[in-house]
Formats: sequence, C-alpha cells, structure tokens
Amino acid sequence: MRPETANILSAANNETSGKEMIEYIVMAITEFAKRHLLTIKEASNYMLRFKGIDFLEQCYPAEHTLSLNDCIDDITAICKRNGGEIG
Repeated sequence: MRPETANILSAANNETSGKEMIEYIVMAITEFAKRHLLTIKEASNYMLRFKGIDFLEQCYPAEHTLSLNDCIDDITAICKRNGGEIG
C-alpha cells in the first residue's frame, strides 16, 4: 500500500471513531439528564463544568464498552470529585 493511501485510510478511521465518540457523548449527556432530572442543556453545562465531558473524551475506549448505567455512575462520580453536588 502506498503511503498516501495509508494516510487517507487513517484519516477516514479517525473521522469514524470521532463521529462515534460524539454520538456516545451526546447519548451520555441525554442519559445523565434523564437520571438526574435535568434538561439536556443543564446536564451538558454541568458535565462541562465538572469535567464529565473531559472524562468521556479521555476514557472513551474503555467507557463505551461498559453498560450505560455504569457510564452514568462513572460520570456522576467524576463530577462529584470535581466539585459537583449531583448524585
């Protein structure tokens, strides 16, 4: 395979995994909002402020393999550890 082809395939894989990560984060925000009786905007602002989104971005390879309940438990714990009071 030529190097140019490998670079194109690598970029396509990164775009796919990036899209999947975004979809996962949106789903996590939605489920976090449902569990904690927040609007989606409130949940996303809270998760941004208390590092829940950062956690999902950094730990996506492991987190997306867990159940959704485990993911929301983890986000809740991370946010509490960073000063949040929900949970």
